[in-house]
Amino acid sequence: MMNQSQAKTSTTRDNEFSLRRKREEYTVEIRQHKRVEEFTQSRMRRQPQDENSASRQDLEELEKMKKHIDTCLTRTFTVNDFYDLAKLINSEDLYDQHLGVIGLRKILAKKLDMPIQDVIDANLIPRLMSFMKQDEHVHLQLEAAWALTNVASGNSLQTKSIIEKGGIPLFVTLLKDRPLAISEQAIWALGNIAAESTNYRDDILEEGALDLLVEILAKNPPSGSGSKKLWSCGTWAVSNLCRGKPAPNIAKILVAMPILLRAVQEEKAPEVLSDAIWALVPISDRKDKIQDFLESGAVPDLSLIHISEPTRLLSISYAVFCLKKKKRKYKG
Repeated sequence: MMNQSQAKTSTTRDNEFSLRRKREEYTVEIRQHKRVEEFTQSRMRRQPQDENSASRQDLEELEKMKKHIDTCLTRTFTVNDFYDLAKLINSEDLYDQHLGVIGLRKILAKKLDMPIQDVIDANLIPRLMSFMKQDEHVHLQLEAAWALTNVASGNSLQTKSIIEKGGIPLFVTLLKDRPLAISEQAIWALGNIAAESTNYRDDILEEGALDLLVEILAKNPPSGSGSKKLWSCGTWAVSNLCRGKPAPNIAKILVAMPILLRAVQEEKAPEVLSDAIWALVPISDRKDKIQDFLESGAVPDLSLIHISEPTRLLSISYAVFCLKKKKRKYKG
């Protein structure tokens, strides 16, 4: 049994961890919204203005909304707020909509008691999808995509509720010329959906998502500022799109090979290496492509990984073993 002093120390440590986690979550929120804000301001600067334009009024409204969003981000919400938030989401007032969606996204991000089924039962998915289509309100678009990404992480029936309402093509649309923060949410959602079912995976591939995802990763190299999270979720989503039984159409996934090789050669994070190498396994089923792979310079790197990583991450070791078997097969 813990004595009173030990219990107090444990409680203090738990409180410190909770506060640190809240600070980290808030930092992520601010960073995501900062990206969206910079995108919005850049887009407004590109728009032609004349003497009679309402550009000043637009900027004033943008600043007012920014302050409102900042206030919303600092607020704490619980599952008990769900029905009040649902009313705000269904409101026609733009400020209420922002508050409602931010609050919903926050309670959906909790590890326990995620009200995913409540979102479905309250018929909020079509409303959130309508917000995802509002390119003129990118902050609202981001929060709606973020909330639906969490819904997509639910059970099979909950994921299906998004698919049936056109979720796949809508998320794929968010990979096209959007702020990186919004595209990242789409990548997470599509990765979750692809992992749920090979049929969903094939639907995502048919929509051209992998080509768009590869393009996003190519524009944001692993060594770039702020690219760590993108490459982590990006290689994970690519891996989910390249794997599974039955295997995907090889012609649909070959486009990912250069990005996966780059991840193997430049990334150090074990989870990224694991996802990249496993995604290469089905691609290497093509004899011509395994030859490209062998000549790429990645194989020496894989040999080193195979020696140094077996106890650190078993999945990397086994994936390298599978690739080496194919190497011997095609060289033999």
